[in-house]
Amino acid sequence: MPDSWPLSSSNKAPQWSRRIPEAVATVASDPAPSARVKQLGRDACFDLCRITSASPLHVERTRYLQWLANGRHGAMQWMTPERARRSSDPAAVLPEARSVVCVGMSYWAGHRKHGGPLTGKVARYAWGADYHTVMGERLERLATSLRDEFGGDSRWYVDTGPIMDKALAARSGLGWYGKNTNILTEKFGSFVLLGEIITTLELQPDEPSQKDCGACRLCVAACPTGALGPDYSIDANKCISYLTIEHRAAIPMELRAAVGTWVLGCDICQDVCPPTMEPHLESSAERREWAQEMRQIVAKTPAEVRKRANPDRDEMGAQSAPLFSNGIRQEFDLRWLLRLTHDQYLETFRGTAIRRAKVWMLRRNAAVALGNAGDECYVTDLREALLGDDHPIVRGHAAWALGQIGFRHGTEAAWEALELALAREEDEEVGREIVVAQAGRATFTKPGGCADRPAPSGRDRSY
Repeated sequence: MPDSWPLSSSNKAPQWSRRIPEAVATVASDPAPSARVKQLGRDACFDLCRITSASPLHVERTRYLQWLANGRHGAMQWMTPERARRSSDPAAVLPEARSVVCVGMSYWAGHRKHGGPLTGKVARYAWGADYHTVMGERLERLATSLRDEFGGDSRWYVDTGPIMDKALAARSGLGWYGKNTNILTEKFGSFVLLGEIITTLELQPDEPSQKDCGACRLCVAACPTGALGPDYSIDANKCISYLTIEHRAAIPMELRAAVGTWVLGCDICQDVCPPTMEPHLESSAERREWAQEMRQIVAKTPAEVRKRANPDRDEMGAQSAPLFSNGIRQEFDLRWLLRLTHDQYLETFRGTAIRRAKVWMLRRNAAVALGNAGDECYVTDLREALLGDDHPIVRGHAAWALGQIGFRHGTEAAWEALELALAREEDEEVGREIVVAQAGRATFTKPGGCADRPAPSGRDRSY
């Protein structure tokens, strides 16, 4: 994720940015008309366009530094205090910067269709083409239009680079900062992609939104891992999006069950957000259905998380259509994903944001999802992964999944696969995963007899 999980909208490391060469040495003394700039933004096919100054983000920088000091950025080592300081000042990337044009593009593509038990869920932003490409082309067009019409120098970013995109979007009034740490807009909720053009043009800034989340804490209550706090912050170490996309290691055992069947990203904190969903619910029936689903989601969240939180329309916006020109892929077959080869990965996900996750990470995520789905029919697939996958982390997570299924159903084939793998496995960490998975066998009594008790997590256990 970009320049700060608490203050930026990205799930990715820097990929796209471009500097537009200076066409005029000095900016005209009269400010360029901001209304015309916004019209150019609409002409470039952006749903939202606002303007803010290029002054430093002092408060946000302090918050970012504290967030880093608390270790809430997980293992994203590229997030450093130096980067936090640089990203809080647009002049650090363009010394003569005077204004920032903030744009937004909706990526709403209809309500999620409920798939079968063999499918893994993907976050909405990754349902179609890589938004870096689509947004980048539009930002290039807008930046060129600004240069041609007003002159000046500029540099643009889409979810990348040393810039606090969420903080700038909030200051421009494009939306307000939500407790789910996303920017909430009036027209599209938080289902928007953000981009910025830092420019030397002196533009009239817009006023920030005066809205906030008030007493609502639905996103905090619904987050299954407890990653969100009521103070508008997030702990990346617990976030499902981070765990499935950015975390290049074993997913902590105590969080795996909460990941559910998400295989890339997570939309829960957006799906339960009233300002985010309201623009997309057209009828009373849709609102009632949504409210019922939200009650079910919150009810499944661990009690300690809820306690802390308590102080299909299938159409899409015209501007977002290019994201989904090659179709919408909301989910993937988990068995297929568990066997995904590198060649299949390159071919299937070419030109999509799914490529942010490595191929072995997708197989790891599929193993966790199969374990959480928990059907005995998955044992053969997981056994194959446990005994044959070339990545030790995938083998370890396949062992965990077999342990979950064996614990629920007493499936002898699951225990046999774990025993066989333990005898063959040479990797020490995978061996520990297998031993933890086997611990469930001692506690299994009869089918259905363990429904009210969680499977062993491996915590507080030494070997």
